[in-house]
Amino acid sequence: MIKILYIISTLERCGPVNVLYELINNLDNEKYEFYILTLSPEPEKSRYDDFKKMGAHIITLNMSRSQMVLCGMSKLIKVVENIRPDIIHTHGLRADSISANHLKDYKTCNTIHNYPYYDYPLAYGTIIGKIFAHNHVSNIKKIKYPIACSNTVSKKFADEQGIHTFTVQNGISKTRFKNITLEEKKLLRKKLNIEETYKKVFIFSGALIERKDPITLLKSFDNVSEDLLLIVAGDGILRDKLQNYKKKNILFIGNVSNIEEYLKCADIFISTSLAEGLPMAVIEAMASGLVLVLSDIESHTELIKDNSSIITFNTGEEIQLSKIINQLSNVETYGMGVNNRKLYEEHFSSDIMAKRYDEIYRKILND
Repeated sequence: MIKILYIISTLERCGPVNVLYELINNLDNEKYEFYILTLSPEPEKSRYDDFKKMGAHIITLNMSRSQMVLCGMSKLIKVVENIRPDIIHTHGLRADSISANHLKDYKTCNTIHNYPYYDYPLAYGTIIGKIFAHNHVSNIKKIKYPIACSNTVSKKFADEQGIHTFTVQNGISKTRFKNITLEEKKLLRKKLNIEETYKKVFIFSGALIERKDPITLLKSFDNVSEDLLLIVAGDGILRDKLQNYKKKNILFIGNVSNIEEYLKCADIFISTSLAEGLPMAVIEAMASGLVLVLSDIESHTELIKDNSSIITFNTGEEIQLSKIINQLSNVETYGMGVNNRKLYEEHFSSDIMAKRYDEIYRKILND
């Protein structure tokens, strides 16, 4: 058996953790033995049990960042020595730093989930964000097999940092997210208490943070008909501020465990993001057969193929977005997203993602 050790901060439900779940779930468990080492205490919304059910061996150091600095590294190294992994695969700034500086004798790879010089300033502020980005990029240079989650991220690292990366585009489950019939959609809306009077149902799914730019989305609904419903799924530091834009036809549902049901009952998905790696929420909407309205960042335009039902607008332009929403309100959108489902099946399913990682693992072992 080939031992793969994944190192990640926690198993909190989020994009990178969902990628890891789909990867392990689709790799051959007769060929690989999976170990997961987490650094910090598990939060309330953790997928720990989901990974445990798959048979992964989970070791948690259960340490704060300060504890990790003071005494955590020796404990971590002992855990790694006991496992004796054939490959160490890290996710995130902290895990990548540990791999780059303390696990040099092992065969190491990582998944790069974003372009740090775009994402970190939006998350942590300009100065601290740039420091974090510089630190992360410096560590990625030391990892033997860096893997970007999108062609966009891979190109950024090549053009701006001179770092060659492999590319494996994110993928999601074929069974959880899927398109449904109009009759099924009608029944599902009734189950979710969505009124039949709404002409179209739009949905946003993601963290309510500056990088996702939900304010532009809510402003755009100031100029659309009240018979169009917007569902906002997610939570974050902008939640209270967004209440200022609350209207009768804007429904905030927070973080939900059944996001696939809300996607299936919707007609159109909207993402206003300022930066992404390769957004899982957009791929989930694509798999659900929705029409996609996306800001024109490169990680979104990477998804566009021939015949796809994807419409883009200029980032931050709520008036332009309002016009697109109003235009789509008069179009029969059911069926338009069928090509998006086909596109997902051909490029962005979790089994395709796992196959590509498997190829890279074999290359790492053979090298």
